[in-house]
Amino acid sequence: THEPVMIPSGSKESLGYPTQKSESFLKILVNSSTNSGDSILDIFGGSGSMLAVCNQLQRKCVTIELKDDACKLIKKRLNYSTLKYYELIVDKSTIIEKEFSKTNLEQYLK
Repeated sequence: THEPVMIPSGSKESLGYPTQKSESFLKILVNSSTNSGDSILDIFGGSGSMLAVCNQLQRKCVTIELKDDACKLIKKRLNYSTLKYYELIVDKSTIIEKEFSKTNLEQYLK
């Protein structure tokens, strides 16, 4: 059987984000291409599905998202106090408040 890539609107998993990917599809993708503890770069964070899946599968994830509405959705969706692996959301305000050098990012990804 094939897992759906996109979430149909009205689905229980849907957060209302137009390009939201299903967690079941992303789990297949992540499990088939990485190992526990590996790092993933998600340059289009969207609704945060990859962050959620990486946390569940014990992968480090750096997510970049510039759209304010998407950043708010990700922050609302994820309870940072329960995350086991630190995620970095880079939005316009974060870039101004805290700049990450290449060295800092490389240290995090180790």
